[in-house]
Amino acid sequence: MLNVYRLEEGRLAELESDSGRTQLNDAHWFELVAPTAEELKAVQAFCLTPLPDSREIEELEASSHHLSSN
Repeated sequence: MLNVYRLEEGRLAELESDSGRTQLNDAHWFELVAPTAEELKAVQAFCLTPLPDSREIEELEASSHHLSSN
């Protein structure tokens, strides 16, 4: 799932999908939750940078639980 947001009056506002295609050019923030390959490809093309794969994200999430508050 891909949710796209832009800033409006200092707050994030979700952009509506237009016939299944979200307006990426207006985006300030992307939320990817179990994205499809097509959604990942679209966001990577827009950002011009590779995104971490699900294994890398899981490793980051797991390691964050072991950080010390000291």
